[in-house]
Amino acid sequence: MYLRTSVAVLLIIVLIFQSCVAYQKTMVRMEEAENMGRSKAITVHGTKVVLKNIEYIDGAYYGENFKKQKTLLDSAQISAIYLKDVKKSKRQSLAIIGVIATPILFIGIQYLIFLLGDGHDHM
Repeated sequence: MYLRTSVAVLLIIVLIFQSCVAYQKTMVRMEEAENMGRSKAITVHGTKVVLKNIEYIDGAYYGENFKKQKTLLDSAQISAIYLKDVKKSKRQSLAIIGVIATPILFIGIQYLIFLLGDGHDHM
């Protein structure tokens, strides 16, 4: 029972942290962000908008969100666009998972040792 609970908790944590995303520090133009995948746009008012993709359609740029809704992007209203940093995102996710998984794995091993023994602590 304990092991199943630990595995379930670990899987939930892994799923939660799959959404950890790091963005490149260098701004790009809309033309450069076109069809490059996930990006973060900052409006002139400071609002952050996460986009699944930026597309050029009929002479205008559109940002697609994760609900597959497209919104016209007005270059006068966008102060910066940052692309997803794939390598950094993977490293962050792995580091977070490692920090969480290590103690759970350690506890699981200790529990297995306890079960494989006679169930009594002989200290």
